[in-house]
Amino acid sequence: MKNMKNINSILVGVAMALTLVACDQDDLLDVGAETVLREDGLTEEAAEAFIAAAYDPLQWQNLGVNEGNAKHIFPVMWQGIRADDMVSQWATFWQPGLLLDDFNLMQSNNTNVAALWQKWFTGVSRSNNVIQSLEDSQAGNRDLVIAEAKFLRAFYYFELVRHFGGVPLITQNPTDVSEVELTGRATQAEVYNQIKADLNDAITNLPARSETPEGRATSGAARTLLAKVHLTLGEYAEVLTQTNAIISGGEYALEADFANNFTVANEYGIESIFEIGYLAGVNNGYFEAVGPAAEGSSSYQMFGYIFNNNGAFGNSVPRPELIALFEDEDTRKDATFITPESILENGPQTCGCLVFNPDGSVVFGEDGNESQWIGTDIYNFFWLVNESSWVSRASMRKYNIGQISITQLSQDDLNEKVFRYAEVLLMHAEASLSAAGATAMSGQEAFDMVRNRAYGGTAPAAVLSLETLKTERRKELATEGWNRFTDLVRWGDAATALSFKNFTVGRDELLPIPLSEIEANPLLEQNPGY
Repeated sequence: MKNMKNINSILVGVAMALTLVACDQDDLLDVGAETVLREDGLTEEAAEAFIAAAYDPLQWQNLGVNEGNAKHIFPVMWQGIRADDMVSQWATFWQPGLLLDDFNLMQSNNTNVAALWQKWFTGVSRSNNVIQSLEDSQAGNRDLVIAEAKFLRAFYYFELVRHFGGVPLITQNPTDVSEVELTGRATQAEVYNQIKADLNDAITNLPARSETPEGRATSGAARTLLAKVHLTLGEYAEVLTQTNAIISGGEYALEADFANNFTVANEYGIESIFEIGYLAGVNNGYFEAVGPAAEGSSSYQMFGYIFNNNGAFGNSVPRPELIALFEDEDTRKDATFITPESILENGPQTCGCLVFNPDGSVVFGEDGNESQWIGTDIYNFFWLVNESSWVSRASMRKYNIGQISITQLSQDDLNEKVFRYAEVLLMHAEASLSAAGATAMSGQEAFDMVRNRAYGGTAPAAVLSLETLKTERRKELATEGWNRFTDLVRWGDAATALSFKNFTVGRDELLPIPLSEIEANPLLEQNPGY
């Protein structure tokens, strides 16, 4: 997190206790060369270093760079491209995108899946280190830091269980290499019960937003995650319990302007419940080179256009069907997408380039350069920069694409939103369709608040129903990378919505358990169909 980066330098001094990295590609528990895997009785300073290390995997967007073959693990890839919101227009040269275009191509030897497993289990392991190492500590921040670690462990396990189903449930790291034992998969119910227990403990000990440094977990963040867990499980009364508490608490509100959620100037704004912090200019390597050491976001490189030395790939383009859901009056449209219309409105003076029609004619700019049309629809269009580089502009404003220049470092400081108050309102509205009881506001009121903000005041009338809720949730959270695929699965809509990708019921709801993990640990059973 941004304000936690100042203590990263002292992590070296406690690296011994962070040796345990759960579920490496080669070993379920890669214990490295150290014998002692944690440190008892931490001081307050050491506790801060440990919790910083536990937050760190949130930032990881690719792994494996030291092996010469980066594995991509940015959230939009697994929730947007894997679903029906986004597409990799460069799938023919970006194999991870190609494999997400057809579920028949997804196999257990997928190295990106293995890296995703490694990312979240590393977070679990580091969270365990914090909790265990503080059990006997007298540090004044003991209870707070343990609560943060439990929130993070719950978050990491939530991502694991949503994508993989039942996974090894490890809440105690071994204290010595002699104690390392392989373990099989827990059931999904067992994993979810642990997540709930961690979050209920965290809610009790985490402070309110006003008492928490920016970027750290709060009781509101823990309640939001717990509500999302209950929503995933269809436990709607419990969803309302958590959303009522958040709404009644009055700590959060909608930004007056939807677009203000996605500006550097308004990070940690009134609508932000939890976000991943980034810094710019820390690492000048391009997306494939920075790996987990990056402190600046590299997401825009996957979404953005190609420059010779800027390393952007245009690998996460919104599908036309998604853009078509938005009326022009919906302010979320221009705040989320860069479309041909918005380019024509703000074009030459902001991008300094030529834009071509599919037939090769110039949309604007000066003619005279050779041009070529690449793409399959009107939203996948390209232009020539400095008469040498083809680039794609069909991407998301939510990731600050419109402000990137050819000279910008490949690390961006725009934070990544994980939970927003708008999602709390939508969860409240959805749960109200299936559960009754006293509420802080009606489901229709919560639904209308989100829609009215989107339309700049008063939205066209819409009656809350499951179908209208589904559409509104998709539009509100489009391209943010944490919901679309798993929403389709929990609604039972994945088979229909993703039939064009050869989705198979009973198989493709989950990713395969990485083959490398099964080879290292025969106790792990593979998911059906792989």
